[in-house]
Amino acid sequence: MKSNKLIILSLVTIVVVLAATMMSRHRAPSTSLQKQPLFPDLLEKVNDIASVSLSKQGKTLTLVREDKQWLIQQSDNYPANFGKIRETVIAVAELRILAEKTGNPKRYKRLGVEDPATEGASSLLLSLFDTGGDALASLIVGKPRHSKSAGDKPGLYVRLPDTQTALLVEGRLDVSATAMDWFERNLFSIHADRIKHIHIAHADGSSVDLGRENSVDDFTVDNLPAGMEMQSNVVISRMGTMLENIFVDNVINADKLTGIEQTVTTVRTFDGLIVSIVSAEIDGVNYSGFGFSVDEKALPPPADENTEEEATASSGKPDPVEEANTLNKTLSGWAYAIPEFKYELFTRKLEQLSRKAGSEDKKSNDDK
Repeated sequence: MKSNKLIILSLVTIVVVLAATMMSRHRAPSTSLQKQPLFPDLLEKVNDIASVSLSKQGKTLTLVREDKQWLIQQSDNYPANFGKIRETVIAVAELRILAEKTGNPKRYKRLGVEDPATEGASSLLLSLFDTGGDALASLIVGKPRHSKSAGDKPGLYVRLPDTQTALLVEGRLDVSATAMDWFERNLFSIHADRIKHIHIAHADGSSVDLGRENSVDDFTVDNLPAGMEMQSNVVISRMGTMLENIFVDNVINADKLTGIEQTVTTVRTFDGLIVSIVSAEIDGVNYSGFGFSVDEKALPPPADENTEEEATASSGKPDPVEEANTLNKTLSGWAYAIPEFKYELFTRKLEQLSRKAGSEDKKSNDDK
């Protein structure tokens, strides 16, 4: 009797174990690759990466490594942001597979893993190559996974170019096929209170001269024609802000400005910095190149010659010589796509800063 009970209990135990196993398998992801790295050997080959290709909607951006520097091929080999490239490579190497998703091409667009070459595609093809041109990793980057659970780690939908099945991977990728997203767009900023004099020379021989004696003074137009007066102080004072927060959209070799109509702007600061700006339009895009030098006669006296009061007042201010050297090293030889509102200040004409004398009074009287 006891023997029969033991047999029955054993059978029940086996059934429970089998049921539990079946349930576990049923609940488990359909792939045996769960939590496996998407590119298992990539971390070991990070130092072998010589170029990065990003393609979307028929356009390709290529980042190439020369010696110890990364360059943007489509921007005349302008230096790329090494930190962002490094972050991208590591992020790709750390992607881990969470689950297999659809293999139906009709559902790719919902996950953002459709063919990146198709018109209107949101996907992007990211490839990492070694010096021999062999692909160390290549993936179609899709949409991020949106989860309602706060505990979920970042997820991303991807697809390998030579496979049909889309994957959900653990990780995040912030990549773009646009050049300006791969270099430092904020070039420099020179505050308006440093500006002493502005000279704008146009290709037609006309010019603009603005100046002031002290940083708290208003600018005046020095070369007003007879019978003309300055525009409102609001219009004039904006000229002093032309070098504040120089933020650019693209970059080309400065040699491309040679031989076309240019406007040359020279800005002098109270502390001796001289900024030369060469501006021109190419194919409907406004470009400006920057050069920096110093007026030694206007430089502040050495620190040991300053009075205690002067030393305190000058503390924290840039050294014009060091500033010019640093900016030349970074910006020399390049021309940058400048936002319209800044370019307009660099190339403003005298008629935009002046008006017929008494015209404001006449307008006020007409309004009465």
